[in-house]
Amino acid sequence: MDFRDKRIFFNIVGAVVSVMLTLSFLFCIVLFTFCFTHIKTDVKQFSMYPTINKNVTSSTVFGDTVLVNTCAELNRGDIVVAKLFKDETPVVKRLVAMPNDSIRISPSERGGYELFVNENLIKSVPSIINYPDEHGGFVDGESSIKYYQFLALVEGLKENTETENRVKQNTAGQDMLILKDNEYLLLGDNWANSKDSIATGVMATKNNIYGNVDLIIQKGSNKFKTIVLKMFNLLFS
Repeated sequence: MDFRDKRIFFNIVGAVVSVMLTLSFLFCIVLFTFCFTHIKTDVKQFSMYPTINKNVTSSTVFGDTVLVNTCAELNRGDIVVAKLFKDETPVVKRLVAMPNDSIRISPSERGGYELFVNENLIKSVPSIINYPDEHGGFVDGESSIKYYQFLALVEGLKENTETENRVKQNTAGQDMLILKDNEYLLLGDNWANSKDSIATGVMATKNNIYGNVDLIIQKGSNKFKTIVLKMFNLLFS
């Protein structure tokens, strides 16, 4: 190898090393930022089935793991982790409505039930929801549970003179729940089995929402590999 070939060779090696060092530096920044802005939560229940714990067959063991971005902006449709009830562990739910939104749950003409936010159809739910139980089998739950919980919540607010203005009617005379300035309505995807804002009447505030879920690691998958792939996606996005 003559002098010119050696120079070309070392130039190539130097360029490769420089690229590798740059990528390593960027990856370390992403890793630090990712660790600083995310928290890990293990999900045991089936209130978000089948979005979370789709492959889990019993509620007696922890299932999927979610990574929560504590710095992301909140948007309708996000899956969030929040401290909804003071004396209980944080919950994982769907953020379906923001401050001052209107919410309505009504029977569907095609069967099942429909969720409206600001009179826009957000979700249609079948009458029967099949989901795992604590014995390793499956149970047929009724989505009508959430509808009747909504009716009970609305009627309770209408009967109280201090909260009667929380309920308004649309042009068809159907009751709508109106959120306050700092209220967020959290709802489980599994309407047949979810302790959420509709079931309890407890709304979340921005202060008790930890963040939104931007990564679901399914039970049995390689958590380290999944997280590394997520960080590479962030690096090159």
